[in-house]
Amino acid sequence: MNFKSKQFNDLKKHWYQVLKEDGFDDIEASETILKKESDRTRKYLQDSISWGNKQEYYLLMDQNFRQRIHEFGEGLDLYIMMFWCKGFKKIEISKKLNKLGCKCYHEIITQIIRKYENDWGVRQWKPEQLNYQLRKKRA
Repeated sequence: MNFKSKQFNDLKKHWYQVLKEDGFDDIEASETILKKESDRTRKYLQDSISWGNKQEYYLLMDQNFRQRIHEFGEGLDLYIMMFWCKGFKKIEISKKLNKLGCKCYHEIITQIIRKYENDWGVRQWKPEQLNYQLRKKRA
């Protein structure tokens, strides 16, 4: 249906009338303005708080990584943690490793990250959350 057609405009008028009869007040059509403390503002504040927490988390992870870099060999853990501590997403890490010829799935990356978070005291994980193979696979 073309939104410029007469049929569309008739249908639009009908539904606006129905909404008006039900007491609906369209904020865009009325003279009132949105309050400053709308959901969008609250979400922005929550995002800025969580951004601070994320920043602190990655700084802590990077600090631990730098202190313990000599403990890593040339293995997969080194590359995953190097990218993770720089703020790369798991999907980005997976793509980078795949380009290097190492097939690395999201679950493997998650388990390696959790292992180091737990070892370094950044986060505490239950044993079943640390070992992917302990979990029962869904049928």
